[in-house]
Amino acid sequence: GGAQVQLIGVLVPHPAMRVSCLLPFAAVGAPPNIIFIVADDLGWNDVGFRSHQIKTPNIDALAQDGVVLDRYYVQSVCSPSRATFMTGRYPLHHTVTDWLKPGRANALPLNETLMPQKLGEAGYEAHATGKWHLGYTQWEHTPTYRGFKSFLGFYGGGEDYFTHQAGSGFDMRNDPNETCGKGCSQVAAERKGEYSTHIFSQRAVDIVEQHDVSKPLFLYLAYQAVHAPAEVPASYRDAYNATIEDPKRRTFAGMLSCMDEGIGNVTKALRAKHMLDNSVVVFTTDNGGPISTSPGGDYAGSNNFPLRGGKHTIWEGGTRGTAVAWAGASTGLLDTSLRGRTTPQLMHGADWLPTFCALAGADCSALPLDGVSQVDTLFSNTTAVRSEVFYGKHDDAPEHEVNYDTAIRDAEGWKLLQNWGGLPTGWSVNTSLGWECEAAPQCTPKPKTCCPNNDLIVGGVAATSEAECCEACTNTTGCAGYTYQSAAQRCYVKHTMVCQAGECSSGSTASLGALLFNVNSDPEERHEVSSSHPDVVQRLTARVNALRATKVIVPGGGEVPDPDCPQYKPAEHTDPRVGEIWEPWCEKTQAQLV
Repeated sequence: GGAQVQLIGVLVPHPAMRVSCLLPFAAVGAPPNIIFIVADDLGWNDVGFRSHQIKTPNIDALAQDGVVLDRYYVQSVCSPSRATFMTGRYPLHHTVTDWLKPGRANALPLNETLMPQKLGEAGYEAHATGKWHLGYTQWEHTPTYRGFKSFLGFYGGGEDYFTHQAGSGFDMRNDPNETCGKGCSQVAAERKGEYSTHIFSQRAVDIVEQHDVSKPLFLYLAYQAVHAPAEVPASYRDAYNATIEDPKRRTFAGMLSCMDEGIGNVTKALRAKHMLDNSVVVFTTDNGGPISTSPGGDYAGSNNFPLRGGKHTIWEGGTRGTAVAWAGASTGLLDTSLRGRTTPQLMHGADWLPTFCALAGADCSALPLDGVSQVDTLFSNTTAVRSEVFYGKHDDAPEHEVNYDTAIRDAEGWKLLQNWGGLPTGWSVNTSLGWECEAAPQCTPKPKTCCPNNDLIVGGVAATSEAECCEACTNTTGCAGYTYQSAAQRCYVKHTMVCQAGECSSGSTASLGALLFNVNSDPEERHEVSSSHPDVVQRLTARVNALRATKVIVPGGGEVPDPDCPQYKPAEHTDPRVGEIWEPWCEKTQAQLV
């Protein structure tokens, strides 16, 4: 398809939005449709309303007519976040503390109750399309055994967007019915060559168009985009030829715009079906964007400016997520006066399940949740209901150590890291403001080497030209170079220019003991203050250790492979049309299921 974007048209106020106050939800009418859209590896500075570089008019429209979540947290990588969304529980409780590897007998345990199961109890029709990545050791771990009426997508964590190859195996399944296992689940070989964002967007549109409106709909649309590899049909990428110089960022922009187009098509289908007005639409990332120094080589062009770190880390760049919530006029949830705002109240990905339960009228009181309902906070702008966020651990945290790397923050912004936050540890650069980087004292140009971490003068100095900036550097003892931000006429004097294009690290890569930041006043985590606030360190250390003491381990769960399951042998799992495939391989009796 081309790069044409279909606007969702949610910005024209419905007459019901002009009321001066909101009726209680139960008095408004039928429970709302819930459309839960998850982007993969989206950075803080990627969507249009933040980057002003990549065109995302449909996401922007949701933000302009809904609520942008400013202090919203997710896990540092994909599987833990998705498991947290689905269960309302922290990773140390649902056991999926890291991304799930293909062919290993790890999965979200079957004793966990998932979001579609609770919504199904309240009368919702639940359908899923896109990325699963919660394990597929047994058929019972796959989506249609866990509350969804259908699933079209891939079971694993990443693959080629066109061939749907994940390493040696093909991974694209069509599970058209509930409990669709062996003999029902179909290898979607006919989808080979079709771009996955188009597949999932169209499937979501089909679900809406075929929906029986006598029941509310729960649609889980979990895009592969914008995860690596950096791939997109050329027309989407080429739309940015004149505005984005970096080829990887340009491809990434096309990937994001393609996803935004799909979101617009889904909301257009909802409107045509007369469902949009009584819908809640949530858009969230699963973690921060990987940056060029991220371990694993999964950088695809995302940007987390001005935050520190990225995917795989528990720095803010890996865990502070982009999210938007929108509610249609007929829901009675969001008054006109509260639309288009940014909410500063603390929220976590574990909060979506209890929030959706409250919207649906589902009883989730018996579940051992870490999340809390944010309905009033999001839609009525009431005071915060969450007092802390437990970050969990980053990818390479050595859990065998007593003080393995994890973090917690409170409502006042105090964030404690036990040891450090993981790799990458540097900062992203704002790619949209025209940074120009030079070396002193000769001021020889060093294009795209911006060194955002190495300021001699915190906050920089005013400079109306590059010449003034060069002069400021020359007159400052210890200046090795400068960064001149032409759009803001600001000069940043540097003590070193040793860094990489796009971002760079500063300081050591690890610490001893605790690190303390206040991420309300210092969201970029540049000023470590543990020595001046020992009382805060002591309080938060005690709290994080108390949480860690509640950790759960389940054989066959997220950390410990199921000892009763054989090793996956790809040669034993094939399809004549595509060769080797990924699929469940461990068969158990009902009594053996975990």
